[in-house]
Amino acid sequence: MANVNLSEKERLLIMNTDFILTKKAVIDKVCVLLGEVAENYQKHLSQLAGHLPAEVVAVSPKISRGEQYQGLPYVMLDYPRVFKGGDTFAVRTFFWWGNFFSITLHLSGQYKSNLIANLAKHQGTLAQKGWYICVSTDPWRHHFEEDNYLRIDGVTNLEDILGRQSFVKIANKIPLQEWDSVNMLLFEDFTFLFTALLEKH
Repeated sequence: MANVNLSEKERLLIMNTDFILTKKAVIDKVCVLLGEVAENYQKHLSQLAGHLPAEVVAVSPKISRGEQYQGLPYVMLDYPRVFKGGDTFAVRTFFWWGNFFSITLHLSGQYKSNLIANLAKHQGTLAQKGWYICVSTDPWRHHFEEDNYLRIDGVTNLEDILGRQSFVKIANKIPLQEWDSVNMLLFEDFTFLFTALLEKH
């Protein structure tokens, strides 16, 4: 039979409504924060509309929330968010309870083919800014363990990694302690991404 006995910590927790109500309030604030982040992203991309594929700018932001990324709550903003068959052009901004905020550029198909040369050219700046490159074969993992992401400043074969599989993901993370500045920090990362991607060959 399953063990349904409660530890003392669990007994105290089930009698305490404060934690659950506080958690809900925090998640609600994260959603509001990411809504503000999305508005800033949209304003920036509207200024670049003539330099980006029309479908990248046309799709509106989407904010989703869940409870079970590795057992913990999360909220994510997808914008831009083009997922068409094998062609992906997306930026995912992710809040993971107890861990971090992150921003991830995800490219595949035609978008990867057209843009990875610019990313490779910016290896030095990406390394300096603390960005990571995905080395996993699963594009839907968000943690920063070494089986998923490696810091670019420790990678010597970035071009090989960029060309190795059907998708490319680069990401940066921001500690939760930076809550008061996170909107600005995410916007800085977002604008840097598009500066790098739109550089003329």
